[in-house]
Amino acid sequence: MKDLIDFAFCRQNHGFASDEDVLAWFSNPSPPDLRTFSPRFSPVDYLLLNPDVRKSGIHPATHYLAYGSAEGRPAEPVAMLRAFAGADLAVRAMPGPEVRVAIVLHIFYPGFVDYFLRRVLALDLAHYDVFISAPADLVEDHGAAIRDALGDRLRDLRVVPNQGRNFAPLFVEFAAALRDYDVIGHCHSKQSLYSGRPQTEWADYLVGAVLGAPDAVRRHINLIVSGACDLVSPTPFIGIPPWASHSLSNDADFRRLCDRIGVDATTGFMVYPVGGMFWMSRAVFARMAALELTLDDFPAEPSRADGELHHALERLIGRIAGSRQAFYDQVTGVYVAPDVMLRAEMNRFTKLEDLCETIKGHDLVTFDFFDTLAVRSTGDEQWAKTRVEFALGQDYVARRDAIEGRLRAQLGATGDVPLPLIASELAGEGFADAARAVALERSLDLATLIPRPELVFAFEYAIAAEKDVLIVSDSYYDRGVIAAFLQRHAITAPKDILVSADLGLRKDRGDLWDHVAHLRAGRKAIHIGDNPHSDIQLAAERGFETFFVPHWRHELLPFSGLSQALVKRNLTNPGFARSTDRLPPEERDDELSDDHLGPDTRLVSRRRRPAKDRIAR
Repeated sequence: MKDLIDFAFCRQNHGFASDEDVLAWFSNPSPPDLRTFSPRFSPVDYLLLNPDVRKSGIHPATHYLAYGSAEGRPAEPVAMLRAFAGADLAVRAMPGPEVRVAIVLHIFYPGFVDYFLRRVLALDLAHYDVFISAPADLVEDHGAAIRDALGDRLRDLRVVPNQGRNFAPLFVEFAAALRDYDVIGHCHSKQSLYSGRPQTEWADYLVGAVLGAPDAVRRHINLIVSGACDLVSPTPFIGIPPWASHSLSNDADFRRLCDRIGVDATTGFMVYPVGGMFWMSRAVFARMAALELTLDDFPAEPSRADGELHHALERLIGRIAGSRQAFYDQVTGVYVAPDVMLRAEMNRFTKLEDLCETIKGHDLVTFDFFDTLAVRSTGDEQWAKTRVEFALGQDYVARRDAIEGRLRAQLGATGDVPLPLIASELAGEGFADAARAVALERSLDLATLIPRPELVFAFEYAIAAEKDVLIVSDSYYDRGVIAAFLQRHAITAPKDILVSADLGLRKDRGDLWDHVAHLRAGRKAIHIGDNPHSDIQLAAERGFETFFVPHWRHELLPFSGLSQALVKRNLTNPGFARSTDRLPPEERDDELSDDHLGPDTRLVSRRRRPAKDRIAR
């Protein structure tokens, strides 16, 4: 056992005072968190690789030291990520008596009563108050035991309806009382993984990070009290898909909440306390309380697995904290910076070089088209619209997008908006030569489309392997546009091309996936696409295996240090757009040559050419 333990690592990262303390900790069959004894051993990976250990309830580090190593079980190294700036302020000293600490627990499942009481009573804190919300039957059955165990530390044991999950009690029921606390810790009883399957590892992982080892809890509190940080939450559990670090189905609610309190409402990939357990500062809680939510704002149960108000609130907490949030890796004892955390999540996606091997085990293979099989060399879908406005004026972009948005809103949960309908509505609003403007947009946009070689290779591989291959796309273009692109680039035609403009069904609404699921007819299927919501989340909910294909913008925007608005503005600037093209100059020129463009498009192209070799600064 001693030969496997890195004592220096344990003393430095976990704060053990002596080698004897290290041995005592890892001899315990059930330590309160998932810390490791060496950077060469990841307890989380060990659990995922060994289902029998998960079922046994034995701590993975304890099991490996006692049995696993001798049995030759595989062990994965941990990922050592860059630490959060100011993490040296996360000291293990006892917070002073002037620091007001609240622990808020939402206990819906009775089996978690003793689970939480043991952890709270083990905390080595001189001063803290406990707030507990629970359904009526749980309070009736366990209320006396809770009061006896916590004594004067229990400030409120409140009966709450089963509505709003853990966030309604936190931000509605206890909002007034919690405003006076400096640091607020929050946990809740969780019995399901993101997929909805019954699990316990995720709950143990999250609670272990938030209310685990007493010295770690003191570190969380001291880091926030120091002013270096406003939010501490666990690093995302490895069993959670990396696309959970995205706004997904919550765009509308998230934007609305952000607008109410005046914070950046940009959606997409983001970091936040996935799973809803954390320590937060008074400042973050005050911003959340400023929403002045009521119980009626939350949906009745049972609610959806995503796309409800509480899912948007979870993401809003991370957005409010911004760069002042730290992710605690209980395995290594390191606080991880948010940009590093997001990069690490992005790196967890399966690599493109593994796509063909992944396709082998499936009968039906579906591909997204735009930004998957084909990308715009200009780097942005708005570029063609901007060029039309550059040539024809009349506030084309705003008017055209407003019409498309209005038509989609009118359709609601049915149908789609093809490009000819947009042209007709533009003409009806008095736009001069609307048909020509929309035709110009289409010509410019399609002329910038280029294949993604690695995806086309996988597409051709799937067809050669005699898989049933479909293209499934949300687009205002019809299937003929995609068929023409495939023919122009000598790409084999798939079995079918399913496009929302033709079918009146959409992936991002789910009804196109219902249609594809019917075609699937029980066969093993995989979908390959770039949109975490419409290509990954909604397909996975209907039983498809999924393969996420990051677009280069997924890599750029969260980590560039640039304002997203600035990057967006530059990508749609006619002088900047060509500089984002990743092809060699001679291929870029061919891609927009006169052979591919109509007369109107050549006019705009000639007006652009003097600046085509400009380098973006």
